[in-house]
Amino acid sequence: MYQKKPSQKRLLKYIPLVAAGALLTGITIGACEDVVRNHILSSEAYAEGKPLVKDSKAETNFNFISESEYGKAKQETKEAPVIDTPQKSELEMQIDKYLDGNRDSLEELIKKTAGFNDYISKASLKNKLDKHLIAAVIAVESGGDPKVFSKAGAAGLMQLMPETARALGVANRTNPNSVIQASGYLADQIERYGLPLGIAAYNCGPGGVNKAIKAARKDGYQRGSVEKYLPKETQKYLTKVLAARQIAQDRFLK
Repeated sequence: MYQKKPSQKRLLKYIPLVAAGALLTGITIGACEDVVRNHILSSEAYAEGKPLVKDSKAETNFNFISESEYGKAKQETKEAPVIDTPQKSELEMQIDKYLDGNRDSLEELIKKTAGFNDYISKASLKNKLDKHLIAAVIAVESGGDPKVFSKAGAAGLMQLMPETARALGVANRTNPNSVIQASGYLADQIERYGLPLGIAAYNCGPGGVNKAIKAARKDGYQRGSVEKYLPKETQKYLTKVLAARQIAQDRFLK
């Protein structure tokens, strides 16, 4: 469907333009009149916010489109799929930020765990736990040194506390084989809380995670995810372990 023709009175205003166009281009006066008619129609349409259209008898088309063509194009645009780019969580952004400044040192720590790959593989199979995560925990906890003791009294590759070791039946915490039992404890926490809170529970204990969950619920999760309610030290630990795990996945232990 096309718009009605402009009045003859309006066309008379363009007689000089029509005559000049005919002389310069060699086309008929009728054809020039059609071009002028289209110009008037498109100007009116533009002023009214309508699609540009052409007169049904116009012999010259200056890229004007019909109303039906305009409607079809508009519908196709409306139906085009919207690509939603998922946003990273705050924890993921913290991991990226940590990697930006500490990638080299984490890579060195992960390399130091390579000498315990056999123990890591056994622990992974027995406890159905990602070997990259086990390597990351070893890297962060002990730097790959089974003889290291912390000020708090933790010892071994995965820094078991004395009471935890006794509960797990570990007689010698500095024995690399303790990775199997320690990984079992980590797997239990992940089964209980999921990721990443299970990793947090390995650091601050189930009591620390329960306290964070309770605080988050009481606050109506206004600060976001439960991780924000964990102790600051555990938040840093969580970020470091997950960053080390990413390096282990990307570079080593494949």
